[in-house]
Amino acid sequence: MAGRAHSGRNSRGKDRGAARAGVQKRVRKGPVFNDRTFYGRPLPLPELVHEPVNELGVVFVFGMLARKLGFVVLHLQPAFPDCEALRETIRGHWQRVRIEFEFESRNFLRHRHKKNGCDMIICWSDNWPECPANIEVLELNKVLRKVLNDGPHDEIYKTLPEIQGGSHGQEDTK
Repeated sequence: MAGRAHSGRNSRGKDRGAARAGVQKRVRKGPVFNDRTFYGRPLPLPELVHEPVNELGVVFVFGMLARKLGFVVLHLQPAFPDCEALRETIRGHWQRVRIEFEFESRNFLRHRHKKNGCDMIICWSDNWPECPANIEVLELNKVLRKVLNDGPHDEIYKTLPEIQGGSHGQEDTK
């Protein structure tokens, strides 16, 4: 309607700006089809063309990187902890590590896991700053981003301490 002033209020008379204070508006680029799969941002990798959007994707990314990050997987299971692996802690010396996979590290709390039941959380996004000190967190999003930003994709085969610049909570003993 031409000539009509916009009041900044919705049809119920409420101020639109007050309801959204501090919240950034999401931009929808097209219709959402609820009967179709959602994908993460594109990745420049032949093994996985999109970022993970769930825990299973985290397991897959870890599987792609495990050997080069200094891990050998012994066992995977649907029960807690998800994975038992060996990790090279000192050149030629390996130790058993109990790993829990989570899409976001905070999901560890939501799933009510025992804090002394695993040694490490491997996640896509580390959003649990209060994570107990006895649990190491490996955030694959940062590891993969660093690898992809550092050069050719064959750089993905560096070892974990080289990628992280020293392990999260661990001394580099190599």
